[in-house]
Amino acid sequence: MSASIPDDLPGPGAILAGKYEIVRALGSGGMGLVFEARHLRLDQGVAIKLLRPEVRAIAEVTSRFEREGRACARLQSPHVARVLDVDVLPDGSPFMVMELLRGRELGNELTVRGKLPIREAVGYVMQACAGMEEAHRAGIVHRDLKPSNLFITEQDGRRTVKVLDFGISKLAGDVQSSVTTTASAFGTPLYMSPEQVRSVKHVDARTDLWSLGVVLYELLTGEPPFLHDSATAILAAIIADKPTPVRQRRPELPAGLAAVVMKALEKNPAARFGSARDLCAALAPFGPTRDDPVQVDAVSEMLASPGQAPTSYAMTGGEFGADAPRSRRTWVLAVGGVTIALGFAIAAIVVVSQSPPGKVAPVPEAAPRSTPSALVTAGPTASAPMIEPASAPEASVAPPPPTASPSAPGSVKRKAPALPGEIAPKVTPRPPESDPKYL
Repeated sequence: MSASIPDDLPGPGAILAGKYEIVRALGSGGMGLVFEARHLRLDQGVAIKLLRPEVRAIAEVTSRFEREGRACARLQSPHVARVLDVDVLPDGSPFMVMELLRGRELGNELTVRGKLPIREAVGYVMQACAGMEEAHRAGIVHRDLKPSNLFITEQDGRRTVKVLDFGISKLAGDVQSSVTTTASAFGTPLYMSPEQVRSVKHVDARTDLWSLGVVLYELLTGEPPFLHDSATAILAAIIADKPTPVRQRRPELPAGLAAVVMKALEKNPAARFGSARDLCAALAPFGPTRDDPVQVDAVSEMLASPGQAPTSYAMTGGEFGADAPRSRRTWVLAVGGVTIALGFAIAAIVVVSQSPPGKVAPVPEAAPRSTPSALVTAGPTASAPMIEPASAPEASVAPPPPTASPSAPGSVKRKAPALPGEIAPKVTPRPPESDPKYL
């Protein structure tokens, strides 16, 4: 796919930052454009993302774009499109350098095949969960997860999903826009959470869990849970209407899987899963195994690792990060310390007032000191269950390579029966590979 290049943006042959040569335009979106380029010294292909000229004029957006790019560069998950570098054009506006991907969008897969086999669909969402778990722990909220931002790459017969469009999607909330422009920037409001519909800025990581629930619902049924003729009607339904139970649209789904999907679509964020890891663990019994073409190595490693304390969410200006819980904890400790001191003082006064005249009141023994906290946190959670073995690979999915990947520690490899009521789909043509798309 190619895209037209505005006159004030670099074209083929242009050299950026003295080391990146533009090869061609790959695509464009509401916020920016993506080019294929070549790193001159390393002779390697890369993708370069630039903000549109009208967006670059907003100082807050450009500074945030650069800041988000640097934050995303720390993400190492194989299920996130890697950010390799952040630099600036001659006019000072930033650009982002990313790994160059070959494959196709999950949205294209849906268009060609319709609803997907159960284990395959679950496997794609589990991979996205693995990428988002790392991003959320780094304080990054995507806000625009949808099939077109989940990219399928294939190597040695194994399919890997990579999450795209970190950095730009979060900026859309900073640009004052109408519903039409917002829909253009986001692609569609179909995947927005109820709290995101009310305020794009005031959301946290749980909005991404809602979006992953919508994506899984669509992969399993062939259509999203809320579908109307206009963006306004869709947004109203997201806020007020209950989604149609997923088993009404696909009766053969296991009841346990249907419950997971509907929990991810709870309108109250507190009623959803606590983290992307929790959602992934709940999906694991219905997902693929190491013998399936859908890549699960990184997912298995994440689920086999020791659990961590539940994430604390802060609804402060739309930012989700570690600093908010730390500042709140410091305030609570200070208040708690003052409260304990006042308690001892009151106890001493009471004892003195009740002592006989002429006697010195004994100093009350100090109670065991405790550290108060407003954050109710459980201890480390138990390791999540490993991915249950699946039935033989579904039709239309390529067979695994001769040599299987080594099992993660603690994994168990055994044959499991097919999911209840699952019928092997007919062989369908695989969508042709497309150029990488990052917007």
